[in-house]
Amino acid sequence: FIKASHLYRMEFEDLSSILIMPASAVVGVSISPLRRRLGEFIGSAIRFYLRRFFNPVPLPLTTPSKAFPPKDLSFARSSVHEIVEMAVTGGNSGRDTAVADGSISSVFSSALRQIYDFYQFNKEKQKEGTGSFVTEFCVRQASRRGLGTKDSPIVLSDHDLNEILVDIDEAHISLAGARACKFMHDLLNWPGVTEAIQNS
Repeated sequence: FIKASHLYRMEFEDLSSILIMPASAVVGVSISPLRRRLGEFIGSAIRFYLRRFFNPVPLPLTTPSKAFPPKDLSFARSSVHEIVEMAVTGGNSGRDTAVADGSISSVFSSALRQIYDFYQFNKEKQKEGTGSFVTEFCVRQASRRGLGTKDSPIVLSDHDLNEILVDIDEAHISLAGARACKFMHDLLNWPGVTEAIQNS
C-alpha cells in the first residue's frame, strides 16, 4: 500500500504541475508508466470506435459451413462503408494498402496525425512572425540557389543539404496536412455519412 500510495502521489503532483504551469516550465515531470498505459488505453478505444464507424465487419476467421453458419454482425458497425468507397488515384494499384482493404479508419487515423503535425508546424512558425499559416516554401538560401547547371554545378555543403531537407520536410508537412483536411471534410460531409455514424 505504501508503494502504491507513493506512486499515485507522484502522479497527482505531476498532473498538478502540468495543469498549473505553462508547457515551457514543465521540465521535471517524471516518466509515468500509469499515464503511458492510460494513453495506450485511450488510443485503443479511439481506434475501436473509428473501426466501428467506418469499416465493414471483418471476415470470419473460419470458413462458414452448415454446422457453423456465419453470424450477422452488421449491427456492430455503421453503414458508412456501404456509402463511401475509397479509390487510389494516380494510376497506382494500391495493393496491400488501407485503401485496398477498405479500411477507412486507418486513413482517418493517418489524416488526424497529419493534421496535428500541420497545425503544430504552423503554431511554431507563428512564433517567428510568419502569420497564421505558412504560404511560402523552400525559402532557405540553399534551396533558392539550387544545384547549378551541368557546366557549373553548385557543390552542397552539409549545412546546405540540411537546409534543403528541412525545406522538403516542411513542404511535405503542409501538403500532407492540406490533403488530410480535405479528406476529412469530404468524408464527414458526404451525404449520409453523419447519419450512418449517429445511427450506429
